[in-house]
Amino acid sequence: GLEPSGGRLLSVVLLLAVVPISPLHASATAPARDDQHHVPPTPLVWPTKFVANGTETFPSSNTSGLGFSFAYDLSYVDPLTEIKGAQRIFRNAGTLDNQCQAVRPGETCTQLAVGGQRYLLFNDYCCRCCSWAHGCGPLGATWTEGATFRGTRVVAGEKCDVYHIAAVEPVGNKTDSLSVHVGDGRLCELDTHSGEEQFVFDPSTYTTAVAANLFARPDGCDTWCGPKYA
Repeated sequence: GLEPSGGRLLSVVLLLAVVPISPLHASATAPARDDQHHVPPTPLVWPTKFVANGTETFPSSNTSGLGFSFAYDLSYVDPLTEIKGAQRIFRNAGTLDNQCQAVRPGETCTQLAVGGQRYLLFNDYCCRCCSWAHGCGPLGATWTEGATFRGTRVVAGEKCDVYHIAAVEPVGNKTDSLSVHVGDGRLCELDTHSGEEQFVFDPSTYTTAVAANLFARPDGCDTWCGPKYA
């Protein structure tokens, strides 16, 4: 799964307590250069705040159509620690994300990065997973630096620019891939490790209006999730 590394932090990742989301179809085909005259935005810019729903797919395990919701705000200031930045990813039951699987396999899972820590939230349990100092904070704003434009393709009915980026967590020669909407830069699709895990964003849910209460920590979550994450 998307794991943060060094200064480019990600859980993508990717954490909202919402109702399950209707599946979207995620295409894993290579980008088609359908507009040779199209000039993509340069450089690729990762948004500093947004909320969006979508579907998560794990092609190697034939697992698809799993709902997720992603909330992100680098301007958010945690009232308890005054640490800036927050990220929250909700994943429906059945996700193969390695951190969620390690603690409560098969359950709905929220990964909340706020106040210098990442927390794992389940229906009846929560715990502290790992610190930002160990790579568990929000995705860094500059993680898309050095992205290479690969063409355009249609994702969830939207025409999108496709970029390849050095993997957040390097594995061999595999890359991450980010697709953004032609014209306004809304997120279309995020693939990790050459498509091992795919997030397709529903464009109708994408907004930059992010409610601060999305990043509130529930009480009783300061127990470590386990030695693996200490």
